[in-house]
Amino acid sequence: EVLDHQASERALSDYSVALALIYNSNQNPEFEEAEADQQTLHAILAEDHPLARQDVLRLRDCLKHPLAQPNQRFGGRQLLQKSIVTSSQQLQPDLESNSFEFLKKYVLEEHAISFHIPIGVPEDERMLGLVSRSIDTRDVLPGTLYFGHKRGRLLPVASARFADQVVRNLTARYLPESGQAAE
Repeated sequence: EVLDHQASERALSDYSVALALIYNSNQNPEFEEAEADQQTLHAILAEDHPLARQDVLRLRDCLKHPLAQPNQRFGGRQLLQKSIVTSSQQLQPDLESNSFEFLKKYVLEEHAISFHIPIGVPEDERMLGLVSRSIDTRDVLPGTLYFGHKRGRLLPVASARFADQVVRNLTARYLPESGQAAE
């Protein structure tokens, strides 16, 4: 299920889910972290968008284009809002949705820009006609992606093995040999 971080924490608390990936949570004391990785914000745009030729984008340049954004309950959107609160820039999306797949389709069809964290960007994005470009960390600081479960919960064997596999995969993808988060 795709839930905002508050709903994810509730689902862990009421045992309706065993494990959760939560971005930029306030770290509920009932949450036992198995892995935490920094995630920079990325712009998702059509591969023929004028900004797609740059490797790193400035937020002010992105805000000049139509925007398709996750709704305000999602951590990436909150991080974006927080970064512009002290600036003269405004975040005025043309479209808001809680469906990341719908946002990507809209970006492709309407040449808008959306913002996601790397874990939400498919490895084969070029097959979809999309590209991902990181947002300059001078504009938006990275957030943290947490993976874990309810503190004190004994996970079933299958869930525990799956959790180990997720931790290994996250570590391999976002913490390469250099010890720095990959982008």
